Amino acid sequence: MTRRLQLKAISGAVAGNLIDFLDFALFGLLAKIISTTFFPPGNPTVALLQTMMIYASSFLIRPLGGIVMGRVGDRLGRRTALFISVSGMCLVTAATAFLPSYAVAGSFATAGLVLCRLAQGFFAGGEYTAATAYIVEQGDSRHRALRASFSPVAAYAGTAIAVGIFTLVSAIIGAESMAAWGWRLMFGLGVPLGLLGLWIRTQIDESPEFLAIEEERRRLRTEAPPLSAVVRSQWRRMLFFISILMSHTLSNYLVLGFLATYLTNFVKIDETHASLAIFIAQMVLMATVSVTIVSPVPGLDLRGMLWIARSG
Repeated sequence: MTRRLQLKAISGAVAGNLIDFLDFALFGLLAKIISTTFFPPGNPTVALLQTMMIYASSFLIRPLGGIVMGRVGDRLGRRTALFISVSGMCLVTAATAFLPSYAVAGSFATAGLVLCRLAQGFFAGGEYTAATAYIVEQGDSRHRALRASFSPVAAYAGTAIAVGIFTLVSAIIGAESMAAWGWRLMFGLGVPLGLLGLWIRTQIDESPEFLAIEEERRRLRTEAPPLSAVVRSQWRRMLFFISILMSHTLSNYLVLGFLATYLTNFVKIDETHASLAIFIAQMVLMATVSVTIVSPVPGLDLRGMLWIARSG
Protein backbone atom coordinates (compact mmCIF):
# COMPACT_ATOMS: atom_id res chain seq x y z
CA MET A 1 0.00 0.00 0.00
CA THR A 2 1.17 3.51 -0.75
CA ARG A 3 1.59 6.06 2.05
CA ARG A 4 -1.42 7.95 0.71
CA LEU A 5 -3.67 4.89 0.98
CA GLN A 6 -2.39 4.15 4.48
CA LEU A 7 -3.14 7.71 5.62
CA LYS A 8 -6.59 7.47 4.08
CA ALA A 9 -7.27 4.21 5.89
CA ILE A 10 -5.99 5.51 9.22
CA SER A 11 -8.04 8.70 9.02
CA GLY A 12 -11.15 6.69 8.24
CA ALA A 13 -10.55 4.36 11.17
CA VAL A 14 -9.73 6.97 13.81
CA ALA A 15 -12.73 9.17 12.95
CA GLY A 16 -15.07 6.91 14.88
CA ASN A 17 -12.77 6.69 17.91
CA LEU A 18 -12.70 10.47 18.08
CA ILE A 19 -16.51 10.67 18.04
CA ASP A 20 -16.83 7.82 20.52
CA PHE A 21 -14.70 9.46 23.18
CA LEU A 22 -16.23 12.86 22.51
CA ASP A 23 -19.56 11.39 23.62
CA PHE A 24 -18.04 9.75 26.70
CA ALA A 25 -16.27 12.98 27.62
CA LEU A 26 -19.42 15.04 27.33
CA PHE A 27 -21.29 12.68 29.64
CA GLY A 28 -18.56 13.01 32.26
CA LEU A 29 -18.39 16.79 31.96
CA LEU A 30 -22.19 17.12 32.09
CA ALA A 31 -22.68 14.60 34.93
CA LYS A 32 -23.98 17.21 37.38
CA ILE A 33 -26.51 18.59 34.88
CA ILE A 34 -27.57 15.09 33.83
CA SER A 35 -28.14 14.12 37.48
CA THR A 36 -30.57 17.01 37.98
CA THR A 37 -32.26 16.46 34.62
CA PHE A 38 -32.93 12.72 34.69
CA PHE A 39 -33.40 12.00 38.40
CA PRO A 40 -35.98 13.22 40.95
CA PRO A 41 -35.06 16.32 42.97
CA GLY A 42 -34.40 16.19 46.69
CA ASN A 43 -31.04 14.48 47.08
CA PRO A 44 -28.44 15.76 44.61
CA THR A 45 -25.67 13.52 45.98
CA VAL A 46 -27.69 10.34 45.38
CA ALA A 47 -28.67 11.57 41.92
CA LEU A 48 -25.02 12.23 41.10
CA LEU A 49 -24.00 8.75 42.28
CA GLN A 50 -26.76 7.21 40.17
CA THR A 51 -25.53 9.18 37.17
CA MET A 52 -22.03 7.79 37.73
CA MET A 53 -23.49 4.27 37.92
CA ILE A 54 -25.13 4.80 34.54
CA TYR A 55 -21.79 6.09 33.24
CA ALA A 56 -20.14 2.91 34.52
CA SER A 57 -22.82 0.67 32.99
CA SER A 58 -21.68 1.61 29.49
CA PHE A 59 -18.27 0.12 30.28
CA LEU A 60 -19.77 -3.18 31.36
CA ILE A 61 -21.38 -3.64 27.95
CA ARG A 62 -18.32 -2.65 25.92
CA PRO A 63 -16.71 -6.13 25.89
CA LEU A 64 -19.95 -7.53 24.44
CA GLY A 65 -19.86 -4.91 21.70
CA GLY A 66 -16.24 -5.81 20.97
CA ILE A 67 -17.12 -9.50 20.70
CA VAL A 68 -20.18 -9.02 18.51
CA MET A 69 -18.68 -6.42 16.20
CA GLY A 70 -15.45 -8.37 16.13
CA ARG A 71 -17.37 -11.32 14.73
CA VAL A 72 -19.04 -9.02 12.22
CA GLY A 73 -15.62 -7.79 11.16
CA ASP A 74 -14.28 -11.34 10.85
CA ARG A 75 -17.20 -12.53 8.74
CA LEU A 76 -18.33 -9.47 6.77
CA GLY A 77 -15.20 -7.35 6.77
CA ARG A 78 -13.61 -4.60 8.84
CA ARG A 79 -15.18 -1.89 6.70
CA THR A 80 -18.70 -3.21 7.41
CA ALA A 81 -18.02 -3.33 11.16
CA LEU A 82 -16.68 0.23 11.11
CA PHE A 83 -19.70 1.44 9.17
CA ILE A 84 -22.16 -0.17 11.62
CA SER A 85 -20.36 1.05 14.74
CA VAL A 86 -20.14 4.71 13.72
CA SER A 87 -23.77 4.67 12.52
CA GLY A 88 -24.90 3.25 15.86
CA MET A 89 -22.94 5.82 17.85
CA CYS A 90 -24.36 8.65 15.75
CA LEU A 91 -27.94 7.46 16.36
CA VAL A 92 -27.38 7.03 20.10
CA THR A 93 -25.85 10.48 20.46
CA ALA A 94 -28.81 12.01 18.62
CA ALA A 95 -31.26 10.07 20.81
CA THR A 96 -29.52 11.31 23.97
CA ALA A 97 -29.87 14.92 22.84
CA PHE A 98 -33.65 14.51 22.44
CA LEU A 99 -34.40 12.54 25.61
CA PRO A 100 -37.20 14.02 27.77
CA SER A 101 -36.32 15.16 31.27
CA TYR A 102 -37.49 13.55 34.51
CA ALA A 103 -39.92 16.43 35.02
CA VAL A 104 -41.62 15.51 31.74
CA ALA A 105 -41.45 11.70 31.58
CA GLY A 106 -40.54 10.60 35.10
CA SER A 107 -38.80 7.23 35.39
CA PHE A 108 -39.15 6.67 31.64
CA ALA A 109 -36.61 9.46 31.12
CA THR A 110 -34.12 7.70 33.40
CA ALA A 111 -34.74 4.39 31.64
CA GLY A 112 -34.18 6.05 28.29
CA LEU A 113 -30.87 7.44 29.50
CA VAL A 114 -29.76 3.99 30.69
CA LEU A 115 -30.67 2.41 27.35
CA CYS A 116 -28.77 5.10 25.45
CA ARG A 117 -25.65 4.61 27.56
CA LEU A 118 -25.78 0.83 27.18
CA ALA A 119 -26.19 1.17 23.42
CA GLN A 120 -23.37 3.69 23.28
CA GLY A 121 -21.12 1.35 25.24
CA PHE A 122 -21.97 -1.53 22.91
CA PHE A 123 -21.12 0.38 19.74
CA ALA A 124 -18.06 1.95 21.38
CA GLY A 125 -16.69 -1.48 22.22
CA GLY A 126 -17.15 -2.56 18.63
CA GLU A 127 -15.73 0.70 17.32
CA TYR A 128 -12.42 0.54 19.14
CA THR A 129 -11.97 -3.15 18.32
CA ALA A 130 -12.73 -2.83 14.62
CA ALA A 131 -10.80 0.40 14.15
CA THR A 132 -7.63 -0.90 15.80
CA ALA A 133 -7.73 -4.15 13.82
CA TYR A 134 -8.27 -2.21 10.59
CA ILE A 135 -5.34 0.12 11.27
CA VAL A 136 -2.97 -2.71 12.20
CA GLU A 137 -3.83 -4.60 9.01
CA GLN A 138 -2.83 -1.74 6.73
CA GLY A 139 0.41 -2.18 4.84
CA ASP A 140 3.32 -4.40 5.87
CA SER A 141 4.22 -5.54 9.37
CA ARG A 142 6.62 -2.66 10.01
CA HIS A 143 5.46 0.17 12.29
CA ARG A 144 2.31 -1.72 13.29
CA ALA A 145 2.65 -0.60 16.88
CA LEU A 146 2.93 3.01 15.78
CA ARG A 147 -0.14 2.69 13.55
CA ALA A 148 -2.09 1.05 16.37
CA SER A 149 -1.26 3.99 18.66
CA PHE A 150 -3.42 6.23 16.47
CA SER A 151 -6.52 4.59 18.01
CA PRO A 152 -5.94 5.80 21.58
CA VAL A 153 -4.46 9.10 20.40
CA ALA A 154 -7.60 9.80 18.34
CA ALA A 155 -9.75 8.82 21.31
CA TYR A 156 -7.98 11.27 23.58
CA ALA A 157 -8.16 13.90 20.88
CA GLY A 158 -11.93 13.47 20.92
CA THR A 159 -11.86 14.01 24.68
CA ALA A 160 -9.79 17.16 24.28
CA ILE A 161 -12.18 18.47 21.62
CA ALA A 162 -15.15 17.78 23.89
CA VAL A 163 -13.49 19.67 26.76
CA GLY A 164 -12.73 22.58 24.45
CA ILE A 165 -16.30 22.74 23.12
CA PHE A 166 -17.76 22.45 26.60
CA THR A 167 -15.58 25.25 27.93
CA LEU A 168 -16.34 27.54 24.99
CA VAL A 169 -20.10 27.00 24.99
CA SER A 170 -20.28 27.31 28.79
CA ALA A 171 -18.49 30.65 28.62
CA ILE A 172 -20.83 31.90 25.89
CA ILE A 173 -24.27 30.81 27.14
CA GLY A 174 -23.66 30.61 30.91
CA ALA A 175 -24.40 27.94 33.51
CA GLU A 176 -28.18 28.41 33.57
CA SER A 177 -28.60 28.02 29.82
CA MET A 178 -26.24 25.06 29.82
CA ALA A 179 -28.42 23.31 32.41
CA ALA A 180 -31.64 24.23 30.58
CA TRP A 181 -30.80 23.39 26.97
CA GLY A 182 -27.07 23.70 26.39
CA TRP A 183 -26.39 20.07 27.33
CA ARG A 184 -28.66 18.99 24.48
CA LEU A 185 -26.64 21.15 22.13
CA MET A 186 -23.47 19.44 23.36
CA PHE A 187 -24.75 15.99 22.44
CA GLY A 188 -26.33 17.34 19.27
CA LEU A 189 -22.91 18.44 18.03
CA GLY A 190 -21.95 14.79 17.88
CA VAL A 191 -24.49 14.16 15.13
CA PRO A 192 -22.83 16.18 12.33
CA LEU A 193 -19.46 14.83 13.44
CA GLY A 194 -20.87 11.32 13.27
CA LEU A 195 -22.24 11.93 9.79
CA LEU A 196 -18.83 13.25 8.74
CA GLY A 197 -17.19 10.11 10.13
CA LEU A 198 -19.76 8.00 8.31
CA TRP A 199 -18.99 9.73 5.02
CA ILE A 200 -15.25 9.29 5.56
CA ARG A 201 -15.74 5.58 6.07
CA THR A 202 -17.67 5.22 2.85
CA GLN A 203 -14.47 6.33 1.11
CA ILE A 204 -12.11 3.73 2.61
CA ASP A 205 -11.32 0.33 1.14
CA GLU A 206 -11.43 -3.03 2.84
CA SER A 207 -8.40 -4.17 4.79
CA PRO A 208 -5.98 -5.87 2.35
CA GLU A 209 -4.95 -8.38 5.01
CA PHE A 210 -8.59 -9.32 5.63
CA LEU A 211 -9.14 -9.79 1.90
CA ALA A 212 -6.10 -12.08 1.74
CA ILE A 213 -7.38 -14.12 4.68
CA GLU A 214 -10.83 -14.39 3.11
CA GLU A 215 -9.32 -15.57 -0.14
CA GLU A 216 -7.37 -18.24 1.74
CA ARG A 217 -10.50 -19.34 3.59
CA ARG A 218 -12.43 -19.68 0.35
CA ARG A 219 -9.61 -21.71 -1.11
CA LEU A 220 -9.50 -24.02 1.90
CA ARG A 221 -13.29 -23.88 2.44
CA THR A 222 -12.96 -22.88 6.09
CA GLU A 223 -14.61 -20.23 8.26
CA ALA A 224 -13.43 -17.82 10.96
CA PRO A 225 -12.69 -19.74 14.19
CA PRO A 226 -15.32 -19.48 16.95
CA LEU A 227 -14.75 -17.27 19.99
CA SER A 228 -14.15 -20.26 22.24
CA ALA A 229 -11.26 -21.43 20.06
CA VAL A 230 -9.69 -17.97 20.08
CA VAL A 231 -9.92 -17.73 23.88
CA ARG A 232 -8.38 -21.18 24.37
CA SER A 233 -5.43 -20.48 22.10
CA GLN A 234 -4.84 -16.78 22.80
CA TRP A 235 -5.90 -16.23 26.41
CA ARG A 236 -2.38 -15.28 27.56
CA ARG A 237 -2.03 -12.60 24.90
CA MET A 238 -5.57 -11.39 25.54
CA LEU A 239 -4.80 -10.83 29.22
CA PHE A 240 -1.53 -9.18 28.29
CA PHE A 241 -3.15 -6.69 25.96
CA ILE A 242 -5.98 -6.03 28.41
CA SER A 243 -3.37 -5.01 30.98
CA ILE A 244 -1.66 -2.72 28.45
CA LEU A 245 -4.93 -1.03 27.56
CA MET A 246 -5.90 -0.60 31.21
CA SER A 247 -2.61 1.18 31.93
CA HIS A 248 -3.79 4.34 30.16
CA THR A 249 -7.57 4.01 29.81
CA LEU A 250 -8.11 3.60 33.55
CA SER A 251 -6.27 6.82 34.31
CA ASN A 252 -8.06 8.58 31.47
CA TYR A 253 -11.56 7.67 32.62
CA LEU A 254 -10.65 8.46 36.22
CA VAL A 255 -9.70 11.97 35.14
CA LEU A 256 -12.59 12.36 32.74
CA GLY A 257 -15.46 10.64 34.50
CA PHE A 258 -14.67 11.39 38.14
CA LEU A 259 -12.23 14.28 38.41
CA ALA A 260 -14.42 16.78 36.53
CA THR A 261 -17.34 16.11 38.87
CA TYR A 262 -15.14 16.03 41.96
CA LEU A 263 -13.40 19.31 41.22
CA THR A 264 -16.58 21.24 40.46
CA ASN A 265 -18.93 19.74 43.07
CA PHE A 266 -16.71 19.04 46.06
CA VAL A 267 -13.54 21.12 45.68
CA LYS A 268 -15.69 23.96 44.30
CA ILE A 269 -13.29 24.84 41.50
CA ASP A 270 -14.72 26.92 38.67
CA GLU A 271 -15.88 24.78 35.74
CA THR A 272 -13.62 26.65 33.32
CA HIS A 273 -10.53 25.97 35.42
CA ALA A 274 -11.50 22.32 35.92
CA SER A 275 -12.01 21.89 32.18
CA LEU A 276 -8.63 23.46 31.49
CA ALA A 277 -6.95 21.05 33.89
CA ILE A 278 -8.59 18.08 32.17
CA PHE A 279 -7.63 19.46 28.75
CA ILE A 280 -3.97 19.66 29.79
CA ALA A 281 -4.16 16.12 31.17
CA GLN A 282 -5.49 14.87 27.83
CA MET A 283 -2.66 16.57 25.94
CA VAL A 284 -0.09 14.91 28.21
CA LEU A 285 -1.81 11.54 27.81
CA MET A 286 -1.83 11.81 24.01
CA ALA A 287 1.87 12.65 23.99
CA THR A 288 2.91 9.89 26.40
CA VAL A 289 1.00 7.20 24.51
CA SER A 290 2.79 8.08 21.27
CA VAL A 291 6.20 8.52 22.92
CA THR A 292 5.97 5.16 24.68
CA ILE A 293 5.12 3.42 21.41
CA VAL A 294 8.15 4.79 19.54
CA SER A 295 10.56 5.02 22.47
CA PRO A 296 14.15 4.01 21.60
CA VAL A 297 14.70 2.66 25.14
CA PRO A 298 14.78 -1.19 24.95
CA GLY A 299 11.85 -2.82 26.68
CA LEU A 300 9.95 0.47 27.14
CA ASP A 301 8.08 0.56 23.86
CA LEU A 302 5.23 -1.68 22.76
CA ARG A 303 7.51 -3.61 20.42
CA GLY A 304 9.53 -4.70 23.43
CA MET A 305 6.35 -5.70 25.22
CA LEU A 306 5.21 -7.73 22.21
CA TRP A 307 8.57 -9.49 22.14
CA ILE A 308 8.11 -10.39 25.82
CA ALA A 309 4.58 -11.68 25.09
CA ARG A 310 5.77 -13.83 22.18
CA SER A 311 8.66 -15.18 24.24
CA GLY A 312 6.27 -16.12 27.05
